[in-house]
Amino acid sequence: MNKNSSIVEMFTMTLNEDYRFPIPEVFAFLYAFGTFVLSNPVSISYARTGEHLAYDFASSINGLPMFFFTIFLFKNISYGIGYDLERGIAQTFFSYPLRRRQILTIKLVSALGLATALLLGVHVFSLLILVPDVLRKYFFTVVLTYVVDLCFPFLLSGFLLLVVLVSKKSGLSLAAGIGAYFLFSMLIIPIMLSSSPESNLGLKVYSVFNPSIALHMYYNQSKSRVWIPSFSEVLLYVAMGYFLVALIFIVGYAYFQKRLEL
Repeated sequence: MNKNSSIVEMFTMTLNEDYRFPIPEVFAFLYAFGTFVLSNPVSISYARTGEHLAYDFASSINGLPMFFFTIFLFKNISYGIGYDLERGIAQTFFSYPLRRRQILTIKLVSALGLATALLLGVHVFSLLILVPDVLRKYFFTVVLTYVVDLCFPFLLSGFLLLVVLVSKKSGLSLAAGIGAYFLFSMLIIPIMLSSSPESNLGLKVYSVFNPSIALHMYYNQSKSRVWIPSFSEVLLYVAMGYFLVALIFIVGYAYFQKRLEL
């Protein structure tokens, strides 16, 4: 078996495992449901115009759709990768004429890449139905909002990947990922309550891990009395957030290549 056919065969097997019926259909419905609930004219104020209105619609992804998306990622990583390690199925993949990093890349393209494409596809299609003019006119704002809002679930997915590789336990890793998600999501409450214009360091540190907070503050300056970041500051927090994402996945790749034992 040559390298290209090995890649195709392994990718096909991974797709069948991660996206067997009716999993993608159910999550696509949940994404659409969450989008229409949070993006309807009742829930969004049309008193806001321009980029702010575009942000309001695009950021509706950072609610129910993003919650379902995060659970989908956790499922794909903990059971798509963790189950293979736990049951020894990964040994079959290692018999292919592929490097370890290529194997992990195939698994992650399926687990993260296609899941992200499904989320964005459903959300963009929903917005095209609801507000086609806003989406076309402020496309950059919509794309920026998507990029920012995806940083946090990607970071948690990298953490979950490390837990999976170290523990080789699908159920344990899934529980750890869900626990980290709820713990970190709830952490914003005491941080916001304890923050003030003179003391907002905790909020800024939190925004490194979840830059959607900085973007929210930027587009809601009339409501944000604690911290009003500039647009360049928002981009800086996005860059730092994705630096952490890249770093944690680099560590995962290094562990998978050098330290993982079956």
